[in-house]
This record gives sequence, C-alpha cells and structure tokens, in this order.
Amino acid sequence: MEQQVSVIAVNGARARVRGLRKSACGGCAGESACGTLGSWRERLVEMDVENPVGAREGDIVTVYVPDGLLLRAAFFAYGLPMLGFMLGGLLGHVLAQGTASRELVSVLSALAGMALALIAQLRFGSLDKQPMGRIVRVDKGKDFIPVLPGA
Repeated sequence: MEQQVSVIAVNGARARVRGLRKSACGGCAGESACGTLGSWRERLVEMDVENPVGAREGDIVTVYVPDGLLLRAAFFAYGLPMLGFMLGGLLGHVLAQGTASRELVSVLSALAGMALALIAQLRFGSLDKQPMGRIVRVDKGKDFIPVLPGA
C-alpha cells in the first residue's frame, strides 16, 4: 500500500508522518445513516516510518507500507486478544466441569485469558517500536505544497 503523507518530524533515519487515512467505504447513498460508527470518514493518522531518502520536515512524501505488516498489526490488535479470550473461556469451561458456577468460571477465565494476551502483547511484541513503513520518494518540498491540516 502506498499513500501520500506529510513529514512532521525527522529523527535520524526515521520520520514521523501525518496523512489522511483513506476510507474503505465506497460512498453509497446510505452514508449519512451508516451504522459503522463513522468508519467511512477519512481521519488524520500519524506513524513512524523509515526515511532512507532523507526527507525533511514539511516535505510531502509517498510512504510504502507492506501488506504483511498491516496483517500482523491487525492480528496483534484484534486476533491475539480474541484468541486469549477463546482459549481462556475454553480452559475455564473444562476446569469447571461438574460445578454449579461453570458459566461464571468460563466467563471470568475468558476475560483473564484476554487480559493475559494484552499483557503479553504490551510486554513482548509492541509494534510501536518499529517503523510501520518506509518513505519511497519525496514528492514535493514544503515550499511547493501546504502541509496537511493539523500539522
């Protein structure tokens, strides 16, 4: 995935960029009454990226984010907590066989499994420490195009 963004800060071989997250919505006639809680709107997003081209603050650049990295980020954000929830619930259900409060134990252990997955995620595998993509080209310097809103 490639997208044009604005460089808002440079720190060594990395840069912090800001841009509009593109909408995944096709913009149907029911957009005003959409039940996806506004996910069809474009939003400002900031992220750290590698800066091998030497872009400077204020430059408009094109950033490449590998699809595999997006899938990995989605797994860490959604899949891992859900996996912990399901495995914790299953374990609680098995361990509480024959007790009167089997459902309660299952629910509590599911929540504990999700909490453990979130703690493990924070402790061992934070995606915030690595750049989410890289700048592939500088499109225009700051003298030629205004910085995106909010910069």
